[in-house]
Amino acid sequence: GRRFISDNIEKLIGITAEKFIDNPSVYQEMIHIDDRELVTEKIRSWQESDDTEMLTLWYRVQTKFNKTIWVEDRKVKTFPVNGEAYITGILIDNTELKEVDAALKQSQSRYKAVVEDQTEYIYRFLENGDITFVNKAFCKFTKKFEHDLIGSKWMNEVPREIVSEIQMKLNNLNPEKPVVNYEYSENVNGNDLIWTDWNYRAIFNEFNEFVEYQAVGKNITAKKKAEAEKEKIREQLYQSQKMEVVGKLAGGIAHDFNNLLTAINGYADLALKKMEPENQSVNDIKVIKDCGLRAAKLTQQLLGFSRKQVVEMQNIDINALISELKKMMERLIGSDIELITELTDSNCMVKADSGQIEQVLINLIVNARDAMPNGGKIRTGCRHISKLPDDIIVTDDKIYDKYIEIYVKDSGTGMTDEIKAKIFEPFFTTKEVGKGTGLGLATVFGIVKQSNGLIHVESILGEGSQFSIFLPAIQLETEEVNVEETEDELPRGSETILLVEDEESIREFVTSILDEFGYKVLEASNGIQALEIAEKGEKSIDLLLSDIRMPLMSGPELAVKIRSLYPDIRVLFVSGHTDNDLIRQDIADSKASFLQKPFSYEGLIYKIRAVLDNKE
Repeated sequence: GRRFISDNIEKLIGITAEKFIDNPSVYQEMIHIDDRELVTEKIRSWQESDDTEMLTLWYRVQTKFNKTIWVEDRKVKTFPVNGEAYITGILIDNTELKEVDAALKQSQSRYKAVVEDQTEYIYRFLENGDITFVNKAFCKFTKKFEHDLIGSKWMNEVPREIVSEIQMKLNNLNPEKPVVNYEYSENVNGNDLIWTDWNYRAIFNEFNEFVEYQAVGKNITAKKKAEAEKEKIREQLYQSQKMEVVGKLAGGIAHDFNNLLTAINGYADLALKKMEPENQSVNDIKVIKDCGLRAAKLTQQLLGFSRKQVVEMQNIDINALISELKKMMERLIGSDIELITELTDSNCMVKADSGQIEQVLINLIVNARDAMPNGGKIRTGCRHISKLPDDIIVTDDKIYDKYIEIYVKDSGTGMTDEIKAKIFEPFFTTKEVGKGTGLGLATVFGIVKQSNGLIHVESILGEGSQFSIFLPAIQLETEEVNVEETEDELPRGSETILLVEDEESIREFVTSILDEFGYKVLEASNGIQALEIAEKGEKSIDLLLSDIRMPLMSGPELAVKIRSLYPDIRVLFVSGHTDNDLIRQDIADSKASFLQKPFSYEGLIYKIRAVLDNKE
């Protein structure tokens, strides 16, 4: 039959049209060996059939240019009315298209592999909410199979309460701002709180037409826990620093008040001493003295909070202490509250100031009582422990191997976390005006810290609270018992006392008392003046009676210099508080005795006599 080949064939495969027509097998041999048999068979089968549809084949050709190309071979049968049927065909070089298609498939394959291997949770969804793609990580996160997720709504995979908020954020996305982030938490299995961070991206085509959304999420639970722990530590540090600052302020206030109260109470005592019982002013002065004593107790609580008291450390059996205080505690709580003491078979020994520990117990019992307006039960006791609670606030470096836990547990109203965070702050109270000073628990805090102890509080709103005090345990030791002798009359003396006090009212009060009881008094308003008196050596000095905190020179500094002149001199310090660890250590080392302000004139006379007689 007749044949025609376009001259463009030479440009395509490198052989002329004439050669192609003369020897068609030349082209057949140029078809890639991997495609040749299949192509030849398909063409033969199509030619022999009655099929009138166009035949389209894609295959590779090895050109005479030493290049492999992809061709699209299209053939169609034509049947004239009169004559033999013939075939019309066209060869198109689609190498570039094929390469682009191959590159696209390879890219898609790589993308799918990358996405599938991602640990992030990835899914895509349409504007109507239908999910179109999920990766393995998302399937694992949702605990669902891929075929269950494809076609389902994305709204089913997030907590119901935040769907509308996320949808609103998605609606605001646009080509200029296609991305938004959103964090949320949800309970898994009813217990575990899981936090996830999601990146939502709106995908647009080249015409800025919306295509679909892509969501990429990651688990940030560990990060959130670390942030929460960091915030907890920061709050603990802040609380500790705040308590320290307020403690210093409270101690300073107590010092100033104690100076005033020493003069007020002292002169009230002197006035009462000089008055006849029938004097009409006696009752008025007794009221002044009573108010002064109450104020003195308040300043003692401030000192306890600020940890500025000079304490007398001794071995205490907490078991015995609770037993001794039981009747007093029962009177404090009233008849509508049952007190249950839970003691151990063995001793619970600690080293502390017994008066302070009594104050801690009483304050905690009163606090428990006030938390039960409708009655209830209070349990208190002690026990040995070797492991502290995990969430206890530790503000000191020293941790001991064994502790004695002293606890007070009530069945009262409990408290919120907000209130629990403030209960140890001075002057913080939830009681009505006039029914609490706000110093009870603040005092407990100060005493426990001063005793190298720790505090732990558990509370459930509506169920009650438990306060636990942890003091370092000690082994049982034999305790020496000092029995104070009492006398009907105040002891007198004739020794010389160097009195150093910067507060004039106190100095005058003490001088008048000492004069009355036979002592010779040398007065000084500061350490420099006192040292000048001592250096003159006009009189032998038996006792240095000095305030601790004074301008120009402190009491302990003065004592060192005075002792260089009078090695055998006795030293008695008085102070409203001691805010320096070294000063307190100086007193504790028995280099000096100590008398807390405010003091009564009887207390002063007894103390001076005891120091001079070497009974201290």
